[in-house]
Amino acid sequence: MSGNFKDLVSLLERRQQQQPDQLAFEFVTKDQLKGELLTYGELADNAKRIGATLQSYFKEGDAVMLLLRPGLPLIYSLFGA
Repeated sequence: MSGNFKDLVSLLERRQQQQPDQLAFEFVTKDQLKGELLTYGELADNAKRIGATLQSYFKEGDAVMLLLRPGLPLIYSLFGA
């Protein structure tokens, strides 16, 4: 996949359209042999949900602090913020 993207959201949207079932992340803790899997489709859906929630509370340009434990919700939030 090639192209110029203005931000991570644009890249994620393209991945969701073209490769929704491709693995985007695998989160593995030191106690696990196999981690939690996350596809581009799942990542985009969760990021959009979090982004919409944040937009309902804050206006553009506001600073937001994300306090999350390591895991998939942290990944969703980074893309949704």
